[in-house]
Amino acid sequence: MTESAHFSIGQGRFGYGFGVEAIVVDAPDRFHVQFTYGSASVPNSDVIRFVWRDSAWRIAGRDFSTLARCADGSIDTSSRYSVNYLTKRAVATLYDGCRLRKTVRASLHAMPPTLQGFDPLDPALRPKQFAAYF
Repeated sequence: MTESAHFSIGQGRFGYGFGVEAIVVDAPDRFHVQFTYGSASVPNSDVIRFVWRDSAWRIAGRDFSTLARCADGSIDTSSRYSVNYLTKRAVATLYDGCRLRKTVRASLHAMPPTLQGFDPLDPALRPKQFAAYF
């Protein structure tokens, strides 16, 4: 049995709220965890995918999306990031408010921690860090 490191879920780290929406076993060697956090009206959705490799659970990927308040007062899609740590590739669809700005692809250089070192807000996993590449 393996467990992640302990991490705090206080307001200072996650904003207005934090929840584990689902833990799903995708195959005997794969599972994912879906987190939702931020404000109730414009929440962030974060799916972290894990794979069993080299005798350890490793972070295989991350899919992050959020919503934004638009100039007309509505709420719509905002920036999205999809990271595959196995192929070391990332795709970001970046919005300015509710307007698509650009979609960019990037190569990654570092591998994320194993499940034992996992913290959903680890700076190495933050999707906005990839904006520096774009």
